[in-house]
Amino acid sequence: MHVVLEASERMLCSAKSGDWSEVSQHAAERDRLLHSLPVQDPSMRELLTALQAHNEQVIALVTQAREEAGAAMEQHHRTHRALTTYLDAAAE
Repeated sequence: MHVVLEASERMLCSAKSGDWSEVSQHAAERDRLLHSLPVQDPSMRELLTALQAHNEQVIALVTQAREEAGAAMEQHHRTHRALTTYLDAAAE
């Protein structure tokens, strides 16, 4: 039970540091371990609640990273268009 929580915590820590490949690896490990647990056991409720909270935090971090990447790409495109316009004007 604790190994599943530890894998989930490593997944969340990797998400906080932006290491998305590690997030995927830890998520796969956590899922593999989770499937070996008796989830119908009432004592698992606390673990499942913690795992759900970790998932929600990771989703929030992924959303934030996606928005930041989108903003960076948009800025890159604006810079590229401006540079292209400048170079075209300079060539005339």
